[in-house]
Amino acid sequence: MSDRAARPTFTFWIVFCVAALVAFGAAVGNLADPLVMYDDYPALLAEPDRFWSKTLSEGRWVNYVWHLREVQTPSWVNFAAYQLMIAGLAALIAMMAIKPPDRVFYGGLAAALIVVSPASVALSFWASTLLPGLALCVAYGVLVLRGGYRIALWMLLPFVIVTFMAYTSFPLILLLMLVLTVPSVTWRSWGGIAVYFMLCMVLAVLVTYSLNYLVHGVFGLELDVTRAPVTSFSPEALQVKAGRVVASVENALLAFGYGSWTFVALHVVLLGVSSVVVFQQDRRLFIMLQSVMWGGVAMLVAQTMLSGAWLPFRSFHFFWVAYVIQLVRAAQLLAGRTRIIGLTAHITCIAVLAWYGLITGILYTSAQSWQSETAALADKLPDDTRTLYATGNLIQYPSAALATLQDEEAIAGRMRYLTGRDVVLCQHGLNPCDAVPSSIRNGGPDDQPKVELAILDDIIVIVFPGEPYMSPTSRAWFTHGPGKRDTAGDEPVTNK
Repeated sequence: MSDRAARPTFTFWIVFCVAALVAFGAAVGNLADPLVMYDDYPALLAEPDRFWSKTLSEGRWVNYVWHLREVQTPSWVNFAAYQLMIAGLAALIAMMAIKPPDRVFYGGLAAALIVVSPASVALSFWASTLLPGLALCVAYGVLVLRGGYRIALWMLLPFVIVTFMAYTSFPLILLLMLVLTVPSVTWRSWGGIAVYFMLCMVLAVLVTYSLNYLVHGVFGLELDVTRAPVTSFSPEALQVKAGRVVASVENALLAFGYGSWTFVALHVVLLGVSSVVVFQQDRRLFIMLQSVMWGGVAMLVAQTMLSGAWLPFRSFHFFWVAYVIQLVRAAQLLAGRTRIIGLTAHITCIAVLAWYGLITGILYTSAQSWQSETAALADKLPDDTRTLYATGNLIQYPSAALATLQDEEAIAGRMRYLTGRDVVLCQHGLNPCDAVPSSIRNGGPDDQPKVELAILDDIIVIVFPGEPYMSPTSRAWFTHGPGKRDTAGDEPVTNK
């Protein structure tokens, strides 16, 4: 067994505690009443019927089984479970990658950088949906850490299949854990792992498609229209798909820099420097990390070129994890050089952790204005059976924009969670809202500063302002991705 795959020890638990402390410390503002994205409410409330369509559009069969449970837990319980699992996964990966000396320090540093990554934070807003997939990743990590490379190989196939049906990029996290346990690197071993993983992915796709065929009569996926899929392979369509690849990668870079191209440039420099250091002194690790990073990116690019669908930056989570491992390993290797070089490397890693921890805390806290406003609305609702409507410009409402909500369904899910009542959304234009007075059917007056509750004889209406009274800071790159709401840069493509 490789020394990188040592059995769990007291060291692991220290690293795990460090990661958990950082995860909960950065998220302290979101612990009591966590932000939940609109399409995470079915998982939170155990509503399988509302999730059923995603088995066909995304192949999320493992998640659907999770929705069938009859036990509902508060959102803070699910969020806390997510934080514990992401901390556990980060600690497992750190223990596989970082070897002595000073394993606690460098392992804790690597794990902490993973839990405050922009992708880890963004995924936490879907905590209830992602719990089963994340638990499977942790389970694989435990098996790998205890059993080493041989167990990692044998268990990769079944775990790739089930994690693929939980979140399509989770198998890349499994691949990363596998390569971290490889005893030695040869062209034969490297090629064998690559071929084996691709076969696992092909089987995962075939199993998912077969389930869709048996249940839905469709051998494949029918992507949701909000992802703007392009199924054609005409020259025009391929050009549009290539543009979406570029836009998705650009959005991912911007998200990993938390909206700052300066930080993107900093990470590019750190990636380059750490690559040189690790290549020189730990070539086995360098080859494996680079293979996962760029092989995973190639897989996502191929996915977009086939489907034409936009890629959320959360899909690139594996890249950040591999990058952080390389960065911390480089700092560990540089510590053996001159005092100034080692100190500079340590300060750089700690500064990145401190900055990202701070921004993570700000992001989590900024969602609380939406949470508190909607909780206040729920408290004001009369306890009766009158139909509840919602009108106005919810998405651009300041607290909603700060919470980076994706859809008007957010208010419907929030009210179901707080009150158990359904909401008819007039914003979608698909629901009959004739019962709502015309004066508020499209929202409140332009000078209305806050969401209001209109309690009428037969109905109750949650009235958001018709137009935003201020221009909130946009963070669409964080949860929406480049194509969730804006495809203006595309030329129309006929899917033929």
